[in-house]
Amino acid sequence: MGVLNKPDLIPGYDSSVVAGAQGWFSQNFFTKNLPQYIRGLLGNKTRLLWDSTPILQKYLVAFSWIGLLWGVCNKKTRYLSFSLVILILLPVIVIATFSTFDMRYIYHVIPTLLIGLVLFFLLVEKTSKKVKLRILFYGFVSILTLFYLWGNMARIKSQIVINLKYAETPWYYISVLKLNDYFSKEKITDGSKPVVISPMVPYYIDFYSNGNYQLLPLSVDQEFRLNKE
Repeated sequence: MGVLNKPDLIPGYDSSVVAGAQGWFSQNFFTKNLPQYIRGLLGNKTRLLWDSTPILQKYLVAFSWIGLLWGVCNKKTRYLSFSLVILILLPVIVIATFSTFDMRYIYHVIPTLLIGLVLFFLLVEKTSKKVKLRILFYGFVSILTLFYLWGNMARIKSQIVINLKYAETPWYYISVLKLNDYFSKEKITDGSKPVVISPMVPYYIDFYSNGNYQLLPLSVDQEFRLNKE
């Protein structure tokens, strides 16, 4: 009886990335994922579920980081700003060791950056008071708001309609529940569990299956979009 090595069994196996990895978290994934999270934190398009989209527009992200850095330098807001920066960086460092990259894992960054944006507005308002440019400040905020709404109206409308019209239960999770319904204990023959060959992400099976079947992945990370020709 022959023995298949993992590189032979799983297409797309990259020993330089996966070899030595223990479980779903490993330092081997860190160097691959961290640059992508940094790109996302700078407002670039990155993977968000099945889409490639920025978490916030670049100009908003830039103003947010300016606000956070100014807050760190300001005595009154130093503790808050430093805490917000740590709240962004520490989870990113940890989640970058996870096998799969997705900006959904750091969703908390969005409200955190928006607080940084508020700090930026406070900085501009403080400066405008000194030079008597209060009207200019409110004009700047109004133009920025209108510019954001104009550029994102279709996206905002789409998200609202989707959430109102459809149930947004994750498809893969529903798939696991369907597998659980089908694979009962009666499907186990002589202690041998059925094997499901699927593009489903392996850790969904690990977390949510009833344990009556096994998964044979089609690839290491189950991400096929990046391999399109």
